[in-house]
Amino acid sequence: MTTETQWVKAPDGDVPAAPSGGRTYRVRYQAQGARAEVPMTGLVTIPANPRSDGAIVSWAHGTTGLSTSSAPSLYAEGDPIERYIPHWTRFLQGWLDAGYTVTQPDYEGLGVEEVGGTYMHRGSLASAINRLVEETAAKFSPGANWVNVGFSQGGYAALAAADAP
Repeated sequence: MTTETQWVKAPDGDVPAAPSGGRTYRVRYQAQGARAEVPMTGLVTIPANPRSDGAIVSWAHGTTGLSTSSAPSLYAEGDPIERYIPHWTRFLQGWLDAGYTVTQPDYEGLGVEEVGGTYMHRGSLASAINRLVEETAAKFSPGANWVNVGFSQGGYAALAAADAP
């Protein structure tokens, strides 16, 4: 298992969970899970016209399930989470259009076969968000400020991330 963050640029329009009009990357990174440091996945979309301050919006999604296939970054048409994705992408599109980089962590166990899922583990959710934002800022906009938003399970995750040391 590698601990180096992996950035794979997705072909334009290939990731339904990502807003359109920017460069989207599927990211695999290390974060603290419920029991140990584990690989996690997520999406990062860089706007075509970024803000001069490089600001980031971190989106923490609502509950999608506990299996690998429940990862929003792996969503494909016809998946059980299909009914949620259009709502999220419309919301995220506004942030991207305003020039914000958008991050979307999957959470522990989603998107990574070798890691079992957890549900509502405060530390794991916080680490998934904070590490993806840290990796994104380091690569694209060092020193950038960021805002943390979420819905349902993601609301809890966003609060946990904001409260993490």
